[in-house]
Amino acid sequence: MLCNQPRQTMTLGDFIAELRDLDVGSPMIDEVIVYMAASSWVQLWRHKGSDETWISIAPT
Repeated sequence: MLCNQPRQTMTLGDFIAELRDLDVGSPMIDEVIVYMAASSWVQLWRHKGSDETWISIAPT
C-alpha cells in the first residue's frame, strides 16, 4: 500500500483503514505495525502542522 503512494507515505489512520478493508483485525494490525517499525521497514512520525501520525517506508 505504501509503495503505491506518491511519496510512499500516508496517515496512520488511512493505513489502518486500508488494512481493515482487507479484513485484517485490530489486534493483528497493531502487531503488523509494531513488527514493521521494529524491523526498520517503516517509520512512524508526527506531522507538526496537523499533529497527525504518519507512516512511511524507511529509507534503505
